[in-house]
Amino acid sequence: MAFGTVKVDTLTSSTQTLTVDDLVTLGLSTANFTGTLQNGGSNVVVDSDIGSSVQAYDADTAKTDVAQTFSAQQTFGEIKETVFTLGTSGSIALDPANGSVQVSVLTGNPTFTDSLESGQSIVLHLEAGASNTVTWPTITWTTASGNAAPTLTAKDVLVFWKISSTLYGAYVGSYA
Repeated sequence: MAFGTVKVDTLTSSTQTLTVDDLVTLGLSTANFTGTLQNGGSNVVVDSDIGSSVQAYDADTAKTDVAQTFSAQQTFGEIKETVFTLGTSGSIALDPANGSVQVSVLTGNPTFTDSLESGQSIVLHLEAGASNTVTWPTITWTTASGNAAPTLTAKDVLVFWKISSTLYGAYVGSYA
């Protein structure tokens, strides 16, 4: 349904013509009249009805500041994830609240900490991992060699996700 303002001197349907004078006769102020004719013109909804007897239109219905929970399948044409640049050394939190794609170009030895909740995941692009000593939080690694932290290279991609209280990690590979 479209909403907007229409300014007319006369409204005409196939059965009836309604003029500004008719609105005055009905006791309606025409000075700032905006409204919608409904049910074949039998009901006139004026601005004062909106929010009380008629639901108001809200262009901000899809709030971005409130988490949404979907219990049925959803189809999206596109999902844009936030890319967040992490610190380069010291204590670095793996926190999905910063963004689901995270990047760190190490300049020193980092100690990564776990800030994920069950059901959350992140992708980490890590540079200079081979040149620095990386300390990971407790992670169950899913690798070809079993539960073992990967040997890092100059540029790596890792994925982390949490189920219940267990943090999982997978080494995706290195990139150029």
